Amino acid sequence: MQTQPRSVLSIAGLAFAGLLLASAAFAAGVTVTVSSPANNANVPLTFNVVASATTSNSGAEVTGWHIYIDSVDKWGTSGPTSSINQSVTTTTGTHTLLVRAWDSTGAFGDQTLTIHGGGGVAVTVASPANDANVPLTFNVAASATTGNSGAVVTGWHIYIDSVDKWGTSGPTSSINQGVTTTAGTHTMIVRAWDSTGAFGDQALTINAASSASPVVVTVFSPADNASVPLTFNVKASAVTGNSGAIVTGWHIYVDSADKFGTSGPTSSINQSVTTTAGTHSLVVRAWDSTGASGDQTLTITAGGGGGGQVPGHHHVVVVALENHSYETVVGNSTAPFYNNTLIANYGLATNNYANGHDSLSQYWWMLDGTNSCGATLCGDDPQEVATADSIIREVIKAGQSWKQYTDSLPFRGDIVETGSAGITGSNPTGKYYSRHAPAIYLSDVRQGVAAGGNNSTSYCTGETNGYDSVKQACNVVNFNDSNNGFLHDVNSGTLPNFSLVIPNAADDAHDFSNVNDLTTPDQWLSAHIGPLLSSSYFQPGGDGLLIVWWDEGDLGGLTDSCGTNIADNRSSSTSCSGGGGRTAVVIAAPDGKAGYRGGVYYRHPSVTKTVCDALGITAPAPAAGAVNFSDFF
Repeated sequence: MQTQPRSVLSIAGLAFAGLLLASAAFAAGVTVTVSSPANNANVPLTFNVVASATTSNSGAEVTGWHIYIDSVDKWGTSGPTSSINQSVTTTTGTHTLLVRAWDSTGAFGDQTLTIHGGGGVAVTVASPANDANVPLTFNVAASATTGNSGAVVTGWHIYIDSVDKWGTSGPTSSINQGVTTTAGTHTMIVRAWDSTGAFGDQALTINAASSASPVVVTVFSPADNASVPLTFNVKASAVTGNSGAIVTGWHIYVDSADKFGTSGPTSSINQSVTTTAGTHSLVVRAWDSTGASGDQTLTITAGGGGGGQVPGHHHVVVVALENHSYETVVGNSTAPFYNNTLIANYGLATNNYANGHDSLSQYWWMLDGTNSCGATLCGDDPQEVATADSIIREVIKAGQSWKQYTDSLPFRGDIVETGSAGITGSNPTGKYYSRHAPAIYLSDVRQGVAAGGNNSTSYCTGETNGYDSVKQACNVVNFNDSNNGFLHDVNSGTLPNFSLVIPNAADDAHDFSNVNDLTTPDQWLSAHIGPLLSSSYFQPGGDGLLIVWWDEGDLGGLTDSCGTNIADNRSSSTSCSGGGGRTAVVIAAPDGKAGYRGGVYYRHPSVTKTVCDALGITAPAPAAGAVNFSDFF
């Protein structure tokens, strides 16, 4: 039986020939299906590989993956996972892409494709699948990325047998669009283009029939054969082909047990359900106003996922970034460190939502597990003292240490409450907003300094370098301070137990002229978080935990609350949980799962709970029931 090789031969041609021969010779065991990119596709220089694998070996499971381009190993991971959605980078030109998976017996399987790299637009159609049976009216769900620097996806067309069935223009990176065709087998092309005029296609075969179920259900999460926690979210949408009808109800069944039901016009759901440990059949059913119904059936395995035990980590770092949605960050060619180092090597939360829109309230959700901060005003730019429980209070109560490393802070112990315009700080010169630096509002930190007041510039003069358990405001330090700054503490091995890292308004992506240009914050992360990941805290046996967190998304304009719009995950709601849009949170730790994608429905209190669980301290009461990121370990 073939086994997964431990290394790639040094002679590239022989190595790749060996891969192809092994692929051809191995006829049983593991079957790999690459859903994106398509064979012979044009792809940007950084693109995503979406694939799934199954094994026919009794009792075995898929336990690892590798992606090779022209025999060069571009990415690999081990640990039980039956599917991947992984960003890789290539060069301009035509290449051979080989995607390999292996199982717990050592058997492996490959799929080999030809790709053409060199910028351009990559389109991924999530629904319908290639060669799918569809009703005469059905939905096309797709997303696109562009590899052209500074460009954005600006338009779409859907063609059936070369007939233009639908088109739109204006910035949007994903669609969920109903189209109509005739009975028979057809070629469908989904095309997107970007602001440079470059475009990309994905072509599929569809089989339309009037006898197909008039109600078509598409489940976006969980994926078929996915591992899920005992409590997980089902995200789905439905369309009806019955003239004049609308979708009017839903049910979710697990092993025939009715776990959820609703009636009333709604074309999509994002619903939490609970099951028991083990493998189950999940049926998601929708019906329309004529009484017609449609199902999608999946297999899920419950037991892992968020809400479990987070391993102990004595040095937890949260880096706070601003105002960018998942769709703007993931796959963005101007953010190579974020995509090719953080996301590629560590864990990405693919279903994390901000609780609303505005800055400071989102920091409270992350730090306290609620936006009720214990002051009269908890929103942006108040002059208030926040008295609610927080991660920092619990750290102090437990006798542990903390710091807020604040970029461009004028001086150590500065707790000034800036107005909406912020102030121009120093070291380096840059815009500092107190609404991005929540520790300065806390009563535990202000220690009697009234709202609107501040410490003197000499308040921390003479205080011991490092953590100050007496003058808590002295733990609010300039990020670049030569004696107390972040890289000083990383390099000297003196990081506190809890670090809250606050870049200035340029480095945190807040003040931008082009929302799609993440060059400045990505370079900042590479220069400052790169050394952290190379430090002993994040080497095997280290006890570091990094959470790269975004306060809210930048996409808006839709009215769906709680992130329920499945097509592009945007929401303009300011009042309900999840209404701040989907964000690309990264979890990194020496004991974390490399390349993991966590699809549990997370929100900002998940960070609160994870930090407290990792440090072994009590979580603030509002976050006590939050789902933590335990599935990343």
